[in-house]
Amino acid sequence: MNKAKPTDLMTRWTKAVVRELNPKLFGTSLGPSLHSAKVGRIVLEGREYLDLQGYPFDKMFINTSLDRIDFSRSLFHGPAGFYKVTANNCRFIRSSNSGPITGKFTDCCFDGCIFKDPIGWLDNRFIRCSFEGAKFRSGGVRGSRFEHCSFRKCKITRTEFVECHFDACDFTDAVFKNALIGHSSITRVRNNFRYHNNEDWSEQISFVANPDFQTIYFGETSVGATTFSVGR
Repeated sequence: MNKAKPTDLMTRWTKAVVRELNPKLFGTSLGPSLHSAKVGRIVLEGREYLDLQGYPFDKMFINTSLDRIDFSRSLFHGPAGFYKVTANNCRFIRSSNSGPITGKFTDCCFDGCIFKDPIGWLDNRFIRCSFEGAKFRSGGVRGSRFEHCSFRKCKITRTEFVECHFDACDFTDAVFKNALIGHSSITRVRNNFRYHNNEDWSEQISFVANPDFQTIYFGETSVGATTFSVGR
């Protein structure tokens, strides 16, 4: 297992190395089979990953199949991002992202990520993905599906989730502040929810799925035309 310091993971990608690697990274598929002496492999829990931790991306992945890549602590700013990609078993732990994201993500880990102004999250599908401890800071997510995803200890600030579907997702210890959840559905809930009536803010509405579940208070977050249910 890689024990390198976070700073070492980033400083190893010199400008010369990045110029050499970029043409090899942005193709139709990317994974541990990449042949390059500049990129190593790491094994985590018996699974091999392509090691791109801390990489300073400046281009967008377009229609790319991504499999078992460790993007942890990488930077996706400016034109960098993901457009109609298919990602399986990828790690984005503590990466920083302000670019667009569209595609299908399965068994991916976004724990501790910072999403700055995530505009362009359109019609995504996230299956068994983890966003534990992630921070959403402004922007909007529209028409996306989250299935069996974890948002535990996630902090969602000034971010809009519109026409999204959350199925069997866990929001335990999540914090919402001045956000919006509108025209969405939350099914097979793993928590209880309490929020304000948009037409009469003095009135609070509670949805109790199970008395043993933690209650998530949306606070100043607007919840408009969103439905909650224990089943589908």
